Amino acid sequence: KNSGDIGHPIQYNTDSKRWYINVSTASTDNQIGIAVSDFAVAGLGSASPRTFINRLKDDRAVNDRVYRLRYVVPASAANVGRPPSEGFILQESNSTIGITTAEIQTYFGSGSITEQQQRNFRLLADASWDSSTNTATIYTEVPHDLDVGNEVQIINVKSSENTAATADLAYNRTLSVTGISSAKAFTVGINTDPGTFQNDTTTRNTSLPHFKRKKYGSVSVVFRSTEAQKYIQNEQDGVYYVTVLNNSVNPAAEPFTTEEYAQPVQNLFPQLDRDNPVSDPSPTKSFASSDIVGEVVTDELKHSVTSEALNLLGKDFSIGVGVTDIITGNAVSIAGTDCIIKTKHDHGLNRITKLSLINDGAGYGNNSGSEEQHYNARLVGTAGSTTGEFATVKVFLTAAGEVDTVKIIDGGSAYGVGNTMQIVGIPTFTGFEEAVVQVEKIYDNTDDVIKISGIS
Repeated sequence: KNSGDIGHPIQYNTDSKRWYINVSTASTDNQIGIAVSDFAVAGLGSASPRTFINRLKDDRAVNDRVYRLRYVVPASAANVGRPPSEGFILQESNSTIGITTAEIQTYFGSGSITEQQQRNFRLLADASWDSSTNTATIYTEVPHDLDVGNEVQIINVKSSENTAATADLAYNRTLSVTGISSAKAFTVGINTDPGTFQNDTTTRNTSLPHFKRKKYGSVSVVFRSTEAQKYIQNEQDGVYYVTVLNNSVNPAAEPFTTEEYAQPVQNLFPQLDRDNPVSDPSPTKSFASSDIVGEVVTDELKHSVTSEALNLLGKDFSIGVGVTDIITGNAVSIAGTDCIIKTKHDHGLNRITKLSLINDGAGYGNNSGSEEQHYNARLVGTAGSTTGEFATVKVFLTAAGEVDTVKIIDGGSAYGVGNTMQIVGIPTFTGFEEAVVQVEKIYDNTDDVIKISGIS
């Protein structure tokens, strides 16, 4: 018999709409009630609410589940900016030097900036060559934002080898970046001595040495652009949200390794797992097929294609700083759960924002008998002191060769209020005595939040 059939102990009550079990009225024969009482009530305790699963909902709009860039065109950007277009490649402007001397003077100098000035200055401070490694180190005035593999064109560098007959030996050429020494120094390969750097960087005009970035490590293409606020010249900024895809996925098999293909757009939105929701999926890893030319696949549909694209874009535009090591308290004398994060180059945290001059020094400059200005002077810690690194300043000198005032060019990294440093790296003459400055203010990054990604 089946449940509900006449004679089966399990029956259904149509009035109460419940199933029930027929048992004997004799207490000695009714073992079911005893079992329920002993094992269910006594074992499980009082009745509890019904157990159920409540899935977490992701109420975000579909575009909010992908990474996008915020792209702003200033209202005053007449003829120098435009809204992003789908299919265009993202890269920085190649206008890396001023059109006029007056424009150059506004760069850590004097004068007022107008709407078409200082778009993307990339001025050089110095250059040197190492014969043992056949590499040249190029020093920039402010962080260069380059990465290994970028291609740069070096322009207007004067050197002892920069003549018509030996132009191929000089610095002025297009070269590939082979290393990053710091945020303001990178290396390139040069097999023959390009000579010593001879530019006068104190003369601020359009002949200053500079560089242009000519090639990136990857190609980032605007896939989709959404207008949040329309650009109206001289009236309001244009605000756009841009979805970017990487178009530099290379096959691993010869002879196709030089080919480049786009990430699979069909995987633009991460696949949702309703039982295991992730608000910020890990970046995908895209692979170009070696069997079908042009086919690109990802390692995991639940991961984010746009996160991978922005990570690659970040390498080209120095969004973030590479991590080389993480040291926990077990390895060094630091407290509790703290750790030390080592970066590929100076990170720019706790940079100097204000300095005071506590010793004017003597013997600075070219002993010209008149006031002078010198760029890219370095700040180094006084003997026995602990300070940050990589800060540079513009130095204003009196006719007697004393430091009158200083102006911060780059605030460096890891400074603290009260740090004292000496000014070095500019010409000096007999009677030289180092001037000393003290940190009055820093951009304090304590308690700021950073995101670490890509660590395995």
